[in-house]
Amino acid sequence: MMIINGQTVETMAKKVTTTIGGKEVTLNMAYISEVEAKDALTFEFNPLKDKEGYTARATKSGNKVAIELVKKATKKGEKDTVVFSNLTAQSLFTVLEAAFGQSRATSNSIYVRSNPARKQASRAAASIKVEVEGGVL
Repeated sequence: MMIINGQTVETMAKKVTTTIGGKEVTLNMAYISEVEAKDALTFEFNPLKDKEGYTARATKSGNKVAIELVKKATKKGEKDTVVFSNLTAQSLFTVLEAAFGQSRATSNSIYVRSNPARKQASRAAASIKVEVEGGVL
C-alpha cells in the first residue's frame, strides 16, 4: 500500500504519475520491507524553506531511502495526514517543486543537511599550484 496525494493506493508500483498543482509529474517510488526497517536509520526534517506545516519522515536501509511527506495537524484534536508515502528523495524534490515552487537545489540542500547518514563531499578546487623544491622530475 502507498499514499499518493492523500489517496490510498493498494498497488505498489515503481513509478507513479499524478497531478500536483495542475502539473503532471512522474514519481519514482521506494519500498523498505518490515524486515529491512528493523535495522534502518530513520530521521525527520522540515522539507520546506521558510515554511512550516509539513514534515518529511525518511527511512534509510542500505542504499534505499523511502520518504513520507506528512501534513501536520493545525487544529486541536486533528491528526497529522500522510500526503505521500514511499517517495525517493528525488521524487520528494519533484513534489515540493510542483506543490510549493521550491527549487530542487534548495530541497536537496535541506535533505543533505538533515540526513545524518549523508556524506557531503568536501569542496574541490578547480585548480591548484604546487611548488616542490627538489622534486623527483
